[in-house]
Amino acid sequence: MPKTKRYFIKIYGCLFNHADAERVRTILNKQGYKEVFSDKEADYVIVLTCSVREKAEHKVIAYTQKLKQKNPSTKAIISGCMVRRDYLDHDNTRTKERLKRLEKVMPSADAFFDITNLDKLPELLEGKIDYHDLVFNRDVSKSYIDLIPTTLQDNSIVASIPIMTGCNEFCTFCIVPYTRGKERYRSFESILEEVESAIKSGKKIIYLLGQIVDKWKDEKANKTFIDLLKEIESLPYDFLFSFTSPHPNYITPEVIDFIARGEKIMKHLGLPLQSGSNKVLAAMNRKYTKEQYLKIAKYSRKKIPNLYLTTDIIVGFPPETDEDFEETIEVIKTLKFDKVFFAKYSPRHNMHKDIVHDVEYQKIVQKRFDRLNRLVNKIFAQRNKAQIGKEYIGVISSENQATSIRNQIVDIPYNTLPVGTWVKIKITGGGRRGVMGEIIEHAENLSLLRSS
Repeated sequence: MPKTKRYFIKIYGCLFNHADAERVRTILNKQGYKEVFSDKEADYVIVLTCSVREKAEHKVIAYTQKLKQKNPSTKAIISGCMVRRDYLDHDNTRTKERLKRLEKVMPSADAFFDITNLDKLPELLEGKIDYHDLVFNRDVSKSYIDLIPTTLQDNSIVASIPIMTGCNEFCTFCIVPYTRGKERYRSFESILEEVESAIKSGKKIIYLLGQIVDKWKDEKANKTFIDLLKEIESLPYDFLFSFTSPHPNYITPEVIDFIARGEKIMKHLGLPLQSGSNKVLAAMNRKYTKEQYLKIAKYSRKKIPNLYLTTDIIVGFPPETDEDFEETIEVIKTLKFDKVFFAKYSPRHNMHKDIVHDVEYQKIVQKRFDRLNRLVNKIFAQRNKAQIGKEYIGVISSENQATSIRNQIVDIPYNTLPVGTWVKIKITGGGRRGVMGEIIEHAENLSLLRSS
């Protein structure tokens, strides 16, 4: 009897790669492969890579090297954002250069493949196809994200569901258009089918994913993003849902109003600012101004009580000066974000490469970074402290934590309820470490909690 081939998935980076992992599982399990949860047990390790910063790539390179040192017979198969640089690369010039570099810096890797060719992964593992074909050739007539996962992990109540992939915005700091390609939108029916499938499999929280998620549309069905949100809200099940990452240019008052009044959509808006300086925003090709951003954010705060407002900031993107950075600081002080995800600018695809070795510039950026860190931690603590005494519906998401309808993690030290239980939480503490709460009620469904 032939031995069952075992695989392990190593995931780096964003929720998109976690969603891709579900599709990898579906394809391989269908072909009789067995997933294991340690690379020590695996015949194949599928590595879903991240390219958002160079450090992320270095982690992948180091991992594959150690993997082969531990077990030389294990096959390392590399996919994700490290593999392709394909946007408008009709003759594969950039992709060939990229693959040549990867083969040089990752000699331990056995094969590479473009995630859009996921349906051919079993053929690659069986040696029936050369991996170069799965890097250079992308079939644009099909989309792998239309594959509905059938093997969702049982140990999580969360499903991350892509509704689009790719990006046409070309922000100058971002590599996504080169790794994920042009924007492609899933059909209205396909998304709803996957959402319903995830809920029926036990998922309690649904995240809709897209590089520009609020730009989604289905022209054949004459549907826009707000139509999709309304349809998901109307599904006759108990669940909460949210979306990431919207672009300030495409978020609409109608969407904000819907978040305010919807019962299942989370009271959270993660709206990337990147910089508070119009000069820097223009250099980033963001196509909005500080003033436009402030208008959207203030409207959201006004319309949605206790909105959990988060953002992303890049520190030190040229031509940022001290004056530009001060403008960013002022926006943060004005809006008092509940959480800020921030990072020092990491030069990509030969842009601003000189600043990596500019010691004085790096010192300046570190100084700004440290100041921003102190400020956002102070505001974070204040915002969390202000939550004390408030009550929220949520769901137990891990042994001692719940996720509230604000999409905020609440520590619950004395919880004895199983993961997936619907609860009403009272916030009892808040500070720099987040918020703490106690369960004041639990029920089998959300409607019972709402009516209590």
